[in-house]
Amino acid sequence: MSADTGKSKHIRINVLQKQLRWILAALVVGLFLVLLYPNLIIEHHHYDIGDIAENDIKATQDFFIEDQAATAASRDQAVEQVLTVYDFDPRLTQQIVEKTLSAFKRMSDLAAKLQAHLPHGAPQPDDPPSSQVAVNEIESALLARKAEFEALLGIEVSRGAFKLLSNEQFSPAIAETIKKIVITIMTNGVVANKEVLLKEAEKGITLRNVENHTERTTYALRQYYGPDQAKTMVRIVAEPIVESLNYNIINLIVDFSQQLLQPNITFNRAETESRKQQALSDIKPVMYQIKAGEMLLREGERVSKVQLLKLDELRRQETHQDISTINLGTAVMLFILMVVMYTLFFFNPRFHHLNTNKNLFFLCLVLFLVWVITKISMTLSAAQIPNASFVIPPDAFIFAAPVATGAMLICLVLGFDLALPFGLLAATCAALLTGGRLEVMLYFLVGSIMSAFWTQHCRERKVIILAGTKVAVLNAVLASAIGFYTAEPHGTALVWSSALAFLGGILSGIITLGIAPLVEMTFSYSTDITLLELANLDRPILRRLMIEAPGTYHH
Repeated sequence: MSADTGKSKHIRINVLQKQLRWILAALVVGLFLVLLYPNLIIEHHHYDIGDIAENDIKATQDFFIEDQAATAASRDQAVEQVLTVYDFDPRLTQQIVEKTLSAFKRMSDLAAKLQAHLPHGAPQPDDPPSSQVAVNEIESALLARKAEFEALLGIEVSRGAFKLLSNEQFSPAIAETIKKIVITIMTNGVVANKEVLLKEAEKGITLRNVENHTERTTYALRQYYGPDQAKTMVRIVAEPIVESLNYNIINLIVDFSQQLLQPNITFNRAETESRKQQALSDIKPVMYQIKAGEMLLREGERVSKVQLLKLDELRRQETHQDISTINLGTAVMLFILMVVMYTLFFFNPRFHHLNTNKNLFFLCLVLFLVWVITKISMTLSAAQIPNASFVIPPDAFIFAAPVATGAMLICLVLGFDLALPFGLLAATCAALLTGGRLEVMLYFLVGSIMSAFWTQHCRERKVIILAGTKVAVLNAVLASAIGFYTAEPHGTALVWSSALAFLGGILSGIITLGIAPLVEMTFSYSTDITLLELANLDRPILRRLMIEAPGTYHH
């Protein structure tokens, strides 16, 4: 009974192990697709402006294309037709008039109140000195209220002007004269910057009344006064009104009127920009339809800007439609490759002892590491600074990917025989990430196999660095050969490709050397290097063995 129970338990463990392996394989494929997705781009119809078409290209489906030039022209025209918005505030005139009349009335009432306390009314020239003293006290009392008067008006008043007003007992007639002048000038309109306003003279402006929220289009912009022009107009407007007054009072009225004037027509930048943005949003893209079968480009024809726009849109449409199919095909190919590798090697009696979940998990983890470092290389190729003093060819960054790191790690831990199929799998995946090019796959495959070969008898850590250096030299030669194979033997491109390929080999050795101890501790693996370190004669256990059991030690 116990034997059957043990057998049943062993069967359940085997089933669980198989389930874990299938789940692990599915996770690996899923992670690969996540990394691969942004690189799944259809490469056909790839031309630049001025290139010569190699064959006829027709639209494979109906699609719409935006005429960007026409759209931009329509939007520029719409923005140009938006009139600049200025705000006219008639309430400002009333506010200035009210505070002027209020200030004069308060001071006039105060002067009358103080005057009422004089014993004989208004002073006369032949009044005794005591009456003159009383008058001086009144002037002093009024002068003490000068700051209050300035605060009510909102302007500065000179001592002489205030004394003159005191003598006139802040006559309401003066306030009324100032009122007439200010109303006349500000009703016409005072703008803060007339030079800027006149730039809109050809197309006019939108004048918005902030009091009643009405607006009108105005073209006669020269009628409005600028600040300096308004001050000049004060004297012209005041001349027929104040001709019967004395010179000092006239100057006082003119000065007060000039200081009280404020611009009541102001540029509303926020509203203007808002209307421009609204005009932009109202303009829809100018689209025209391309019908299936329409000739987009003829063989031997030079590619124009419009044709390139059509080809790019066609490629974009095809990419959106075919991306799911490409994903499915890639997943199937990758899965079949992994199953074939697993079947050929792990079902072989020679490697049966390695067929454990720990080893499979380690293989998948290293494969994921290869994808990550390849993805980093692809990201760097797209992250160059535009208009830099030198530009590295984007394809050169592919050679810098230290893919050989994976094969070196597998060779150190699981042996050279497993490093070979892993190198093929890693090279295939890295090639798919970089566009599925055959020459790139061969580059990664040769580098991975040779890196494993030079690492297989590693008993010292410096061997890893030497292997990385050898791979670096081999990578540089392979990168140059690929440059000639692809018919791009440009001096600068070859130099960059070789230099980055050499760097990729050096990085492979450095990364392997840095990760190997971490792998040994995490997975409890014992490499040849670990065994040599354990055999160090300086270890306390070996010293004790040499002293307490020398025969066993020497044996």
